[in-house]
Amino acid sequence: MSSYVVRTFLKYSVIFSEGSRGDSAYLLQEGRVELSKEVHGKKKVLAILNPINMFGEMSLILDDNRRTATAIALDDVRAVEVKKDDFDNFVRDSPQIMQTLIDVLVHRLRASTKKSMQVPSLFQGTCRTIELLARNGVRQFDYMHALMSLKDAFVSPEDKVLDILHKLEHLRMIGIISSEDGVKLVNILEPEHFTVEAAKRLQAYSRGESF
Repeated sequence: MSSYVVRTFLKYSVIFSEGSRGDSAYLLQEGRVELSKEVHGKKKVLAILNPINMFGEMSLILDDNRRTATAIALDDVRAVEVKKDDFDNFVRDSPQIMQTLIDVLVHRLRASTKKSMQVPSLFQGTCRTIELLARNGVRQFDYMHALMSLKDAFVSPEDKVLDILHKLEHLRMIGIISSEDGVKLVNILEPEHFTVEAAKRLQAYSRGESF
C-alpha cells in the first residue's frame, strides 16, 4: 500500500460532492464518513462508514464517472486514495481489499434494491454482484466469504445460494476450485456482460440447447 497516497480530511470537510466527476476510490482507515444524496431537494443519509470500508468506487464503475453521493468526514479522516488507473491492480494485489470490495458491493446492491423496491431474483442478484466484481478487476474471490455475503444480502437460505453458484458453474460462467492451501475459490470465467450472458445461457439450457 506504500505506492498509494494516504489522504487526510478534517472533520466536517467535504471529501467529494454528488454529481462531480471522480477518478479515485478511497479505503477508509481512520474516522467516519457520511454518504448522502439529495432526494426531492432534501438531504438523505445513505450510510455512515467506519473503517475498514471502501467508498467512491462507483464513479470508477459508471460510464460517466460521476459521484453518486456526497461524502463528508464526520471525524478527522485518514483514507488511502486509489486512482482509477491503479484500481484494478490495487484490488488484485490485496486479498483484504478484495474481500472488503465484495462486502461493499453486496451491501450497495442490497441498499439500492430496498430503495427502488425492486427485489431481484436470487439468480439475477448473484449475477449482478459478480458482474460488479468483474468490472472492478476481480477475477477470483473466496467462495465461502461470497456465499455468506450473498446469503445475508438477499436473506436467502444457504442451500439456495449454493444452488445458484453451482448453476453458474454448470453454465460455465464461473469455475469453483481449491487453492494449494485448501481454500475454495471462485474464478469468473466470463467477466464481460456477466448478467446478460448468464441469462442467455440459462434460457438456452432450459430449452435444451447448447451454449
